[in-house]
Amino acid sequence: MNNNSITLTPSLFEARAIIILFCSIILVSISMYSISDESNPASSNPASSKLDSSIESTQEEPKLEVQATFPINLNSDTTTMDGITREIKNCGNARISQGDINLLADCIVAKKGAKNDYEYFEAKGTPASLEIFDRVKKEYLFLSANRIFYDVRKQNFIATGSANLVLSSGKNSKTSPDRLNIQSNEIVVKNKSEKQRMIEAKGVPVNLAIRSEGNIELNAKSLYLSYSTVTNELNLLEKVEAELALGKITAGEFRYNHRTKQSSFKKAKGQQIEIVQNQKLDLDLDSDLDLDSSSELKSEENK
Repeated sequence: MNNNSITLTPSLFEARAIIILFCSIILVSISMYSISDESNPASSNPASSKLDSSIESTQEEPKLEVQATFPINLNSDTTTMDGITREIKNCGNARISQGDINLLADCIVAKKGAKNDYEYFEAKGTPASLEIFDRVKKEYLFLSANRIFYDVRKQNFIATGSANLVLSSGKNSKTSPDRLNIQSNEIVVKNKSEKQRMIEAKGVPVNLAIRSEGNIELNAKSLYLSYSTVTNELNLLEKVEAELALGKITAGEFRYNHRTKQSSFKKAKGQQIEIVQNQKLDLDLDSDLDLDSSSELKSEENK
């Protein structure tokens, strides 16, 4: 009896040790799985996984850069540098290229800042000319003037002296089927980003011509003009005279959307809106006028 009890005790002890070891292995495996699962919450949360994938796809999309991030190339026949004023005078076929911006002139004066970066360019010519390609709207901006000032930091262009601006759907502005032409003493182009550009013009007067598929759609003039390439809204203020298919219209304010082709007028203080029917067109005004457009014109007149 004693021999049997002596031989059985080690066997029982070994069995218990095997069971304890096996349970320990299971517990360690479970804990390692839970730790790895916590370190990757997306694996346990489908919504989080979708969110992460959407973030990654968004980050992979190319971002449109503003022109200021592109390097500036300056070329000319002769170059003169002033170490005190930090001005560089470039004459003879002077040209600046920066991304989709190209500026040509007889002479271009460049000013560098303390960090050796360009602060501004002043281009003069007969005339100086600027070309910008809008990668968002796929249209060209052509600007010519006796003087074009380019503020590099603010990304603004100021054209003075016989300034002429054309927005064109094609590279050749003269043959483009869709174009907007502005002529003025001063035209300012503000480039906030590739998606946001504002054009302002003032003079005595500002002349505007819009063509669509080769036909003159609108001729107008005023003392001030603003146009947003984002909203396609064009505003003329002060002593506005517009010539449409309806006839010649005199008003204090004229609004026109280059995309929808809708227009509205507003009277100036002490002035009424005057419409002179175009005699070349045999039109019945009551039948040809859009009722919505005429009611809008009337509501603007009563303000």
